[in-house]
Amino acid sequence: MSLRSNPFYKFVPVFASFWLLVVLFGLGILIVAMYNQSRAASWPTTDGVVTRSEVETLRTSDGQELRPIVKFVYSVEGVEHIGDRISFSGFSSGGRSAAELTVAAHPVGEKVVVRYDPADPSRSALRVGVGAMELIGALFMMTFLIVGVGMFWAWRTVGRACNPKVPAAGRRVMVRGGVTRVRLALIPPLVWALVAVFVLICVLSLMLSLFPIGATQTTALVAWGLALLTGAGVFAWRNMLAGGGRDDLVIDEAGAQLRLPRGEGRDEPLQIPFSEIRSIDATWKQPEWRTLRPAHAIPPAVDITLDGGREETVARFIAMESAELFADWLRVRLNLDGDADTST
Repeated sequence: MSLRSNPFYKFVPVFASFWLLVVLFGLGILIVAMYNQSRAASWPTTDGVVTRSEVETLRTSDGQELRPIVKFVYSVEGVEHIGDRISFSGFSSGGRSAAELTVAAHPVGEKVVVRYDPADPSRSALRVGVGAMELIGALFMMTFLIVGVGMFWAWRTVGRACNPKVPAAGRRVMVRGGVTRVRLALIPPLVWALVAVFVLICVLSLMLSLFPIGATQTTALVAWGLALLTGAGVFAWRNMLAGGGRDDLVIDEAGAQLRLPRGEGRDEPLQIPFSEIRSIDATWKQPEWRTLRPAHAIPPAVDITLDGGREETVARFIAMESAELFADWLRVRLNLDGDADTST
């Protein structure tokens, strides 16, 4: 059965779409909250007094959620109002540490500065502006966005690799001046960059979430800067390697030579005259230079058999179907029959 007809393959875009919709919905809520936080920073202020400050336990479908309850009294133009909003972002709830620290920062009887909406003085908040927790929340949400994009990329990559209508089993083919380059690297620079950003964000989010009150806006901005610089750096590095042709299969039709890149037991690129190639086959066997066990864990490969029976592996593929398509494409490209002996 073709990999593209596998039920799991067909399910991936459905699940990825649902995943991204949920993530985008969450990002939308966060963006609205950040907008309200930013807008509230320009509201007028008045003095208030905390009248209630405690941690409340809420039962949810996932268990329990601890939420800090802080109520305060303030007056606007002689009219008394009662407020209970710490911020518009809602990042004050969560673990016991965050809730208890929030409550400890606003004890009963403490005088506080209250920001209120001049159009509706009953609408107020204690903490306004886009702060550390909002920026950290947005940073954390990016990991889920990257996962969703990654699922779509993997689905598309598998589809192209197993599609007979796509040349070279989905690998990038570049033709210039009688020389054909096939980019054998399966993972493009952008995906490498996203993976690096994903890992870094996970580490930074974990570190910063351990200190929810101590994290400052500067700390959050530095975290964002590190994530962006890491992504840009990894992208530039992988793009430089790809641009140098390190992982390219080169078909020199004018010189009648095939150049295999480093890897698969080769320390240096290997030049092979067309006349020495006896056959090109998709195989599923463990190479002598690898000791990985079990053998079925080794991805299928496209091997070239040379004069004297020596074999060289061109590249490995995600499925035998993909390897067979690439082997067929390469045979046609080199004007070879699958079982022909080109030395005669």
